[in-house]
Amino acid sequence: MVFGSRPAVGLDIGSSYVKAVQLRRVGKTGIQLDRFGIAEVFPGGDKTTAGADTHDPKVKAIRAALSQAAITAKQVVCAVGGESIIVRYIQLPEMPQEELRNALRWEAEDHIPFPVDEVNLDSVILGKSPEGDKVDVLLVAAKKELVNSQLQILRDAGLTPVIVDVDSFAFLNCFEVNHSPSPNEVIALMNIGAEITNINIYMGGVSRLSRDISTAGDAITKSIQAKLSVG
Repeated sequence: MVFGSRPAVGLDIGSSYVKAVQLRRVGKTGIQLDRFGIAEVFPGGDKTTAGADTHDPKVKAIRAALSQAAITAKQVVCAVGGESIIVRYIQLPEMPQEELRNALRWEAEDHIPFPVDEVNLDSVILGKSPEGDKVDVLLVAAKKELVNSQLQILRDAGLTPVIVDVDSFAFLNCFEVNHSPSPNEVIALMNIGAEITNINIYMGGVSRLSRDISTAGDAITKSIQAKLSVG
């Protein structure tokens, strides 16, 4: 990843692993993987007995992944996910951009199960609704506590955050860049992590459904263990 002349590292900070990548441009439009590193958050240990505080283990894992990949870039792009991320697809009457921005804050109070003052809000207009006199709007809210916790982990690892995305949209962007789907395709994407599964349904060139659910790799592993009576 390159912002101007300064390279940036992309980080996936999961509950079990941290993955770090550095990309480089090839030609005018090409992108190539330059460096990659991965590190366990709880190396050689059981995360269920490691306590609730994952801050220090994640900081150490970030440093280990960067060191493994010999990445020296300090600017970082990352994403957040989980139950503290709320995604809603709503309809609003057509109006000037500034009025729409103000209206969204009021609309958010009806669609988000958290006080508006406790979240970071963002939105994008997806296009005109089938009715014609309204617009479809994607509304995203992330709890400030979650975002601030992520930012503090990055800063304690000696990094400078430049973008904090949402997991389900970050991997949707990756899919678009790599596969260039046609506007007529309907595609369901799943990113199964250890604790969270991100789901995104892509239709007509835009996201039409995004959910994070808590059934993921760890739950699947435990089910297999119980079924087969193995460790």
